[in-house]
Amino acid sequence: MLPLLYTVIPCFNVSAALPFAVKFYEQKLSELAISKKISTMSRILLIDNGSDDGTWDTILKISDNNPLVSGVKLGRYSGFDNAVVCGLRQAERFCDIAVVADPLCRKDINAIDRMIEEYNKGFQTVIGAKKPLTPAKDGFFMRFIRSVVPASISKDYGFFLVSKPVIAEICRYGDSEINLGRIIDDMNFKSSTVFYGRRNTFDYKNGKLLPKIKEKFLSFFNSFLFPVHIIFIVGGILSAIFTLALVIMSISCWLGFKQSVGSVFIYLLASLQLFSIGFLGEYIIKITGEIKKHPSYTVVETTKPADE
Repeated sequence: MLPLLYTVIPCFNVSAALPFAVKFYEQKLSELAISKKISTMSRILLIDNGSDDGTWDTILKISDNNPLVSGVKLGRYSGFDNAVVCGLRQAERFCDIAVVADPLCRKDINAIDRMIEEYNKGFQTVIGAKKPLTPAKDGFFMRFIRSVVPASISKDYGFFLVSKPVIAEICRYGDSEINLGRIIDDMNFKSSTVFYGRRNTFDYKNGKLLPKIKEKFLSFFNSFLFPVHIIFIVGGILSAIFTLALVIMSISCWLGFKQSVGSVFIYLLASLQLFSIGFLGEYIIKITGEIKKHPSYTVVETTKPADE
């Protein structure tokens, strides 16, 4: 029996590029189905990760006109990994395998063929990895580094295939800030790697950084834990300043200049204590947040059921 594939695509402010991306992935699913590699019932699942540029309206239009596409809207930007987990949870009931893919098609989607081939060989997880540059394209410095440092594979946990058992295990995690790469590695399912080349399909910027900074800024200043954050930041800044001052004054003494480093050393110890208290407070805040089990994301709307 052919495996039913769900292509899970987290989307953030990609309204203009999304119709073209869906066509790319739909064509790839059609090719795979014709070649008898996946089921003809395979689908595309779009996760709107709190976009503010009309991405959800675009998803609604696409899903209304395309029975292979369904969508989920999150109430706020929840981070890439949380959006992926949401998509995997939505697809778990219906799919045999799921591929997490890029809405801008910057990664060669032909690698999906090789991922499925690896799955058919018995691998439960197949991780994409950027194809390394050939030595001829490397500069002198990179050739020197490669001759000294052993080559390592840089896995891309934004482009991978997982089987149904792996999805089930991922869905058991309830971390508020989940790390998919660490989780997949720790689960130790039989894994393989597929290399892909990058492509400039869209000259498009989705501006993920600004919403992240805005979200962190607001949560920082609106929290009743604001004093703990201030202690941590001030302690870190003062520790860095007094450490630098101590180093400079020590060098001056070594060169023969008269300097009193005792007072600076006392200030450094005090600032390190302040930093340590703040660091401990941040650690306790992190633990408290995990214990509360607040949801990592909020689903506010979905399109038609994923199995229709």
